[in-house]
Amino acid sequence: MKFSKKLRSNVVKVMFLLVGGVMLIDFFLGENLEMRVESVNRITQSHNNASGNSHFTYLIKAQEIEFYASQSFARSVSKNSLIHVEKSRIFKEVNRASSEQNVETYSLRWASGLIVPLVCMAILSLSLFLRKAIDFLVVLSILTLLGNLFLLLY
Repeated sequence: MKFSKKLRSNVVKVMFLLVGGVMLIDFFLGENLEMRVESVNRITQSHNNASGNSHFTYLIKAQEIEFYASQSFARSVSKNSLIHVEKSRIFKEVNRASSEQNVETYSLRWASGLIVPLVCMAILSLSLFLRKAIDFLVVLSILTLLGNLFLLLY
Protein backbone atom coordinates (compact mmCIF):
# COMPACT_ATOMS: atom_id res chain seq x y z
CA MET A 1 0.00 0.00 0.00
CA LYS A 2 1.58 3.28 -1.12
CA PHE A 3 1.06 6.46 0.78
CA SER A 4 1.00 9.76 -0.99
CA LYS A 5 3.74 12.30 -0.35
CA LYS A 6 1.20 14.70 1.17
CA LEU A 7 -0.07 12.08 3.63
CA ARG A 8 3.47 11.24 4.78
CA SER A 9 4.22 14.93 5.16
CA ASN A 10 1.08 15.44 7.26
CA VAL A 11 1.95 12.46 9.47
CA VAL A 12 5.39 13.95 10.15
CA LYS A 13 3.83 17.32 10.95
CA VAL A 14 1.34 15.75 13.37
CA MET A 15 4.16 13.80 15.07
CA PHE A 16 6.08 17.01 15.69
CA LEU A 17 2.92 18.78 16.82
CA LEU A 18 2.68 16.07 19.47
CA VAL A 19 6.34 16.58 20.44
CA GLY A 20 5.67 20.31 20.87
CA GLY A 21 2.54 19.52 22.87
CA VAL A 22 4.52 17.28 25.22
CA MET A 23 7.04 20.10 25.74
CA LEU A 24 4.24 22.53 26.60
CA ILE A 25 2.53 20.10 28.97
CA ASP A 26 5.85 19.43 30.66
CA PHE A 27 6.40 23.17 31.14
CA PHE A 28 3.00 23.78 32.74
CA LEU A 29 2.51 20.61 34.78
CA GLY A 30 5.54 20.28 37.03
CA GLU A 31 5.90 18.73 40.44
CA ASN A 32 6.33 21.06 43.39
CA LEU A 33 9.24 20.36 45.71
CA GLU A 34 10.41 22.05 48.86
CA MET A 35 14.09 21.73 49.70
CA ARG A 36 17.02 23.31 51.46
CA VAL A 37 19.82 25.04 49.60
CA GLU A 38 23.18 23.31 49.98
CA SER A 39 25.28 25.94 48.22
CA VAL A 40 25.15 29.01 45.99
CA ASN A 41 28.15 29.23 43.67
CA ARG A 42 29.20 32.23 41.61
CA ILE A 43 31.04 31.07 38.50
CA THR A 44 33.12 33.39 36.35
CA GLN A 45 32.73 32.65 32.67
CA SER A 46 35.21 34.34 30.38
CA HIS A 47 35.00 34.74 26.64
CA ASN A 48 37.94 33.76 24.49
CA ASN A 49 37.73 36.68 22.10
CA ALA A 50 39.54 39.95 21.48
CA SER A 51 37.49 41.89 24.03
CA GLY A 52 38.31 39.48 26.84
CA ASN A 53 35.01 40.08 28.59
CA SER A 54 33.61 37.86 31.31
CA HIS A 55 30.39 37.49 33.23
CA PHE A 56 29.11 35.66 36.30
CA THR A 57 26.62 32.82 36.45
CA TYR A 58 25.04 31.55 39.65
CA LEU A 59 24.56 27.84 40.32
CA ILE A 60 22.26 26.85 43.15
CA LYS A 61 22.64 23.33 44.52
CA ALA A 62 19.81 21.91 46.57
CA GLN A 63 19.19 18.46 48.03
CA GLU A 64 18.13 16.75 44.79
CA ILE A 65 18.85 19.23 42.01
CA GLU A 66 21.07 22.02 40.81
CA PHE A 67 20.08 24.86 38.54
CA TYR A 68 21.26 28.22 37.23
CA ALA A 69 19.60 31.34 38.54
CA SER A 70 19.78 35.10 38.14
CA GLN A 71 21.97 37.23 40.36
CA SER A 72 18.98 38.65 42.25
CA PHE A 73 17.58 35.19 43.01
CA ALA A 74 21.00 33.83 44.02
CA ARG A 75 21.47 36.73 46.42
CA SER A 76 18.03 36.17 47.96
CA VAL A 77 18.93 32.64 49.09
CA SER A 78 21.71 31.36 51.28
CA LYS A 79 22.94 28.01 52.54
CA ASN A 80 20.21 26.10 54.41
CA SER A 81 17.45 28.48 53.31
CA LEU A 82 14.22 26.90 52.14
CA ILE A 83 13.21 27.18 48.48
CA HIS A 84 10.23 25.94 46.49
CA VAL A 85 11.04 24.41 43.13
CA GLU A 86 8.70 23.36 40.34
CA LYS A 87 10.47 20.61 38.40
CA SER A 88 9.18 19.31 35.09
CA ARG A 89 8.02 15.70 35.23
CA ILE A 90 9.31 14.50 31.86
CA PHE A 91 12.54 16.39 31.20
CA LYS A 92 13.46 17.01 34.88
CA GLU A 93 14.19 20.70 34.27
CA VAL A 94 13.54 23.40 36.87
CA ASN A 95 10.54 25.38 35.62
CA ARG A 96 10.31 27.84 38.50
CA ALA A 97 12.05 28.48 41.78
CA SER A 98 10.93 30.70 44.62
CA SER A 99 12.35 31.85 47.90
CA GLU A 100 10.76 34.03 50.54
CA GLN A 101 11.68 37.22 48.64
CA ASN A 102 11.92 36.18 45.00
CA VAL A 103 10.25 34.06 42.29
CA GLU A 104 12.06 33.15 39.12
CA THR A 105 11.75 31.22 35.90
CA TYR A 106 15.09 30.76 34.15
CA SER A 107 14.97 32.57 30.79
CA LEU A 108 16.27 29.58 28.81
CA ARG A 109 13.43 27.53 30.29
CA TRP A 110 10.90 30.12 29.06
CA ALA A 111 12.36 29.70 25.58
CA SER A 112 12.72 25.91 25.55
CA GLY A 113 9.51 25.11 27.38
CA LEU A 114 7.07 27.71 26.09
CA ILE A 115 8.10 30.00 23.25
CA VAL A 116 9.82 27.55 20.87
CA PRO A 117 7.11 24.87 21.10
CA LEU A 118 4.29 27.42 20.69
CA VAL A 119 5.81 29.06 17.61
CA CYS A 120 6.69 25.74 15.99
CA MET A 121 3.26 24.29 16.72
CA ALA A 122 1.60 27.37 15.22
CA ILE A 123 3.63 27.04 12.01
CA LEU A 124 3.01 23.28 11.77
CA SER A 125 -0.72 23.74 12.41
CA LEU A 126 -0.99 26.44 9.75
CA SER A 127 0.86 24.25 7.26
CA LEU A 128 -1.75 21.51 7.70
CA PHE A 129 -4.60 23.84 6.76
CA LEU A 130 -3.07 26.28 4.29
CA ARG A 131 -2.82 25.40 0.64
CA LYS A 132 0.16 27.68 0.13
CA ALA A 133 3.55 26.05 0.40
CA ILE A 134 5.43 27.10 3.50
CA ASP A 135 7.81 24.15 3.37
CA PHE A 136 10.85 26.13 4.46
CA LEU A 137 9.13 27.23 7.68
CA VAL A 138 7.94 23.69 8.32
CA VAL A 139 11.45 22.26 7.96
CA LEU A 140 12.84 25.06 10.12
CA SER A 141 10.20 24.36 12.79
CA ILE A 142 10.94 20.63 12.79
CA LEU A 143 14.68 21.25 13.10
CA THR A 144 14.08 23.76 15.89
CA LEU A 145 11.92 21.28 17.80
CA LEU A 146 14.56 18.58 17.35
CA GLY A 147 17.26 20.91 18.66
CA ASN A 148 15.07 21.91 21.58
CA LEU A 149 14.36 18.25 22.35
CA PHE A 150 18.09 17.56 22.34
CA LEU A 151 18.68 20.45 24.79
CA LEU A 152 15.95 19.19 27.11
CA LEU A 153 17.20 15.62 27.10
CA TYR A 154 20.91 16.32 27.59
